[in-house]
Amino acid sequence: MAGTVLATLYLGGLAWFLVALRVRGTQHVEGSTMLILIILLCVKFTDIGAYFGGRALGRRKLIPWLSPGKTWEGLGFGLLTAAAVGAALATQMDLRRGYVMPWWKGAIFGAVIGGIGQLGDLLESLMKRDAEVKDSGSLIPGFGGVLDVIDSPLLAAPFAYLMFSLF
Repeated sequence: MAGTVLATLYLGGLAWFLVALRVRGTQHVEGSTMLILIILLCVKFTDIGAYFGGRALGRRKLIPWLSPGKTWEGLGFGLLTAAAVGAALATQMDLRRGYVMPWWKGAIFGAVIGGIGQLGDLLESLMKRDAEVKDSGSLIPGFGGVLDVIDSPLLAAPFAYLMFSLF
């Protein structure tokens, strides 16, 4: 029963925030699409930056028993990458599309959302370890399962909603 409730809240409850951001901007359809796009790109570019930064510079393991491939250096490079992506995408938002965000707020947004996305990845790794499974599925070759792909944006969504409300 606890697993069912957790799955419902984890998948449905967290995904609700993405839907809420999309609906929130219905009078500005392009703006609401941009909100979702900036979240997804910041989170995924954190993963990309962390991978390449960790491969090139990684020395100190982040949490060896949970995710042995992650390093502190990779995390730092991933957050810098997410900040750069957030700043670049913030310049594409304008009032005609429903939202305005200066580049520096975009950089803060990218770094924060990227960091929370990494926490989402670690949380999903913790759940997999607890369930004693390596991958959450094999639907997407090379990535594990669908849950391995959406874990970061799911946890980042409520924080993105809050940050867009504040910005």
